[in-house]
Formats: sequence, C-alpha cells, structure tokens
Amino acid sequence: MRINKLSSPTTFNSGNPDKYVVDVDRDLSNLFLAISGRIRFGAGTDNTDGENINGEFQQFTSDASANTEFSVSHSLGSVPVGYIVLGQDKAGSLYQLSNTGTAWTSSTIYLKCSVSSVTFLIFLLR
Repeated sequence: MRINKLSSPTTFNSGNPDKYVVDVDRDLSNLFLAISGRIRFGAGTDNTDGENINGEFQQFTSDASANTEFSVSHSLGSVPVGYIVLGQDKAGSLYQLSNTGTAWTSSTIYLKCSVSSVTFLIFLLR
C-alpha cells in the first residue's frame, strides 16, 4: 500500500495550532490504516522472501545423526539475527545461534537438531 504525502511540516509555523493538531491526527490515522492488518511474513514457501518482514523462508531436513551440526544455505546477503520455527514434521528441538558452534555467514547458517532427520520450515530474520 502506498502512503499519501504527509501534511506540510510548516502548518504550525503559520500560526494556526488547531490546524496543526488536525493535520497530525490525520497523518497518524493514515499511518495506522497503512499498517493495520497488513504486516505479513509472506507466502511461506522455501527460498522466498518475507513480504514486509525482512527475512527469508527455508525448508530443510536436519542431519541423519542427532545433535550433529549441519549447514543451511540462504540468500539474505547478511548474517541473520535469528530464526523462527514455523513447522516441523516430528518432535525435536532445532538449536544453535550465530555465536555458538560454527559462525553464521551472509550465505550459510549452522544448526543442530536433538533428533535425526526432522524436516523444518523456518523464517530467517534479517
């Protein structure tokens, strides 16, 4: 959604504080309407970007051995700040952050899973 131009910042300087309050109220209402109900992750399919939350979806299967580090490639172009697990096909914990184990890079993250061969859908946060 495109937001219309906000009111002139010089309205208050014209000597009409009531007009300024009306303009600010209208601007805040427009901003609220622009984001209300429109914050979305996106499609949720592998390797797609977030819609208006900066990040990327990744689907992968953990290593065949439990608690063994494995890599997941991504195309964020920067080191992710973290991830959100959106789904998995069986019980198990996905773990390891960018400052534990192998350091994450602008193209690869390294994770572990408490059980073998779990398929995950995650959202990597930029």
